[in-house]
Amino acid sequence: MVRNIDSADEVVDAAVAAGEAVRLDGVSFEVSDNRVPLRAAREIAFRDARARAVQYAKLAGRQLGIPLEISEQSFTPPTPVYGAAGIADKASISPGRRDVSVSVRVVYELE
Repeated sequence: MVRNIDSADEVVDAAVAAGEAVRLDGVSFEVSDNRVPLRAAREIAFRDARARAVQYAKLAGRQLGIPLEISEQSFTPPTPVYGAAGIADKASISPGRRDVSVSVRVVYELE
C-alpha cells in the first residue's frame, strides 16, 4: 500500500524493474478517511427519503409520523486506472475523483 501519491510511480517502476520476482496486478485508489463524505451522503440521503415519504403520505391523505426503522447501505465503487500513454507529464499515476454513495431505507409511521 502506498499512501503518498507522489511516490506511486517510483513504486510501480521498481516493481516492474524487479521482473518476474514481483507481480503487479494493478493499481486502485481508496479514500483513506471517508467519514466526512459518508456523513454528508447520509444527510442528503435521509433528507431525500423524508421528502419522498412526506409526498407519499400526502398522496395517501395521511400525515408522516416518526421513523420506525432506518437502515443504510454505503458503497464506494472501484475506480479503474488507465495507462497514461501520450501524456506529456512524466507521472502516470495521478489522483482523481472518488464517488461515495449511501442508500438509506426509512420506514415511517403514518398518522
